[in-house]
Amino acid sequence: MNTLWGATITAEGADQSVTNAGECIDAAGNTARGTTVGPIHVDRTPPTVTVAGAYH
Repeated sequence: MNTLWGATITAEGADQSVTNAGECIDAAGNTARGTTVGPIHVDRTPPTVTVAGAYH
């Protein structure tokens, strides 16, 4: 049985986290609860390239 669910991070920013809620139970009856995962860093800013000097 798996009843975990979480979230999707799409916003740019540092030190974000996602918390899954619910629990998982395997065939042997072992359970695992939801957990928080982070830090997650999302960088959607494209790089800037500057070329200096003469081109021949």
